[in-house]
Amino acid sequence: MVGKSTGGGNKASGEDSGFARYFRSSVPSDARVLRLFDRGGYHTAHGDDALVVAKRVFKTTAVVKQWYAGAGQPKLPTVSLNAKMYQNTLRAILLEPEQGSDTFGGDTTVASAAEAVKSIVQVFASGGGKGLSSGGSQWRLCKSASPGKLSEFEEDLFQMSNDQQVTSSEVPVVMAVSV
Repeated sequence: MVGKSTGGGNKASGEDSGFARYFRSSVPSDARVLRLFDRGGYHTAHGDDALVVAKRVFKTTAVVKQWYAGAGQPKLPTVSLNAKMYQNTLRAILLEPEQGSDTFGGDTTVASAAEAVKSIVQVFASGGGKGLSSGGSQWRLCKSASPGKLSEFEEDLFQMSNDQQVTSSEVPVVMAVSV
């Protein structure tokens, strides 16, 4: 069951609707992309991406909130991620591909992003200035990764819960071999 919250925590409904307009107008070109938004201290996932995170990481859709998206518009499904759940999301998408998925290629022309296997993570941050207060339209891509290109997320993926780095002998290795 999807949560019935109408707000997004500390955000006013006008800001929610501005972000919802921005989010819906900026559809990724690849259906395998999972977009996360850095909100300074926590991250959010929206739309189909929120449902993917809810099902794969939280194992329930009860964590999904519905942000106001404007009069006459459908509400925007949203999941908030604290630091630990952000790490778990990165690991689930980048290091633990879904069963039956073709992570390293395959057909990306899927009818809907919800049907696609998510294997690429993009993190967006506010461009500063009035990005959040003017409806959230000034977001920029700050990190991107796929299972074969993890360098931008190494610190996030392999950090211990007590904020100590894992030694190189303890780090799982992802390797692709071409024969």
